[in-house]
Amino acid sequence: SAWRRLRRFCSQVGRPDSAFYGQVGGLWCEFDVDEYQTLLPDIFVDFQEAPLHGDRGLAAVEQAAAILQAASVSETAPALGRCLRDSSDGGVYDLGFMLSRPLPGVRLVGFGSHSLDNIYRYLQKIEWPGSVADLRSAVGWLDGIVDRFVLQVDVAAEIRPLISIELFLDTHGRDRTRWTLFLQNLVD
Repeated sequence: SAWRRLRRFCSQVGRPDSAFYGQVGGLWCEFDVDEYQTLLPDIFVDFQEAPLHGDRGLAAVEQAAAILQAASVSETAPALGRCLRDSSDGGVYDLGFMLSRPLPGVRLVGFGSHSLDNIYRYLQKIEWPGSVADLRSAVGWLDGIVDRFVLQVDVAAEIRPLISIELFLDTHGRDRTRWTLFLQNLVD
């Protein structure tokens, strides 16, 4: 079961001879609840202690997938390799194993940037199948308002077109004009 695999992964994280020892900063589950109330977890692993990129990142994804998905990610290796090789701007901080979803694959969360231009360039480097021009048109207004962006990319045999961009506005003790501008743009 997924819960048994999660327990096995956690036991690996806690062993000093494990590849994950000292690498994992956290773990969480999300649930897509269907009409049958099937509670299969989508498991996310936080690698913020040591962001993943390059060959080391690919090896970590393959090892985690072998435990958490009980399957090989060999069919995803070329696309994963492109994402991790070209992630020198920050690397992957979180891996998501979407066990409740019908399509296999891995969600890569990271590639944080203070500018959308870096995200656009990264998406072009990894040969994202979506339109960077359309993305720029839809979200370009956020540059200068948002402090930091974090990209999420779903990868299977190919890089999937659906992406997510997390937005961070640091307004603690500062002028909230940007927050107001952000909300006004969403409503307009």
